[in-house]
Amino acid sequence: HTMRGALEEMKISGFPEEVIKAIRDSIDCNIYFFEKEVASGTKYLVLAAAIAAFAGIYILMNILLEKKRS
Repeated sequence: HTMRGALEEMKISGFPEEVIKAIRDSIDCNIYFFEKEVASGTKYLVLAAAIAAFAGIYILMNILLEKKRS
């Protein structure tokens, strides 16, 4: 919550709202896709799918290499 206080202070000091939003987005790791913010659940779903895909590729490569060696 420390940054929230700093961002509030920037707002009180007269910083433009666009600047404050850009700083907040860069700190919070907000991801935008076609100008729409990606929901947290969707981020985790994409991460899980990527991990499963890479693990599957790794296992498949090892199986194919093992058959090639035999």
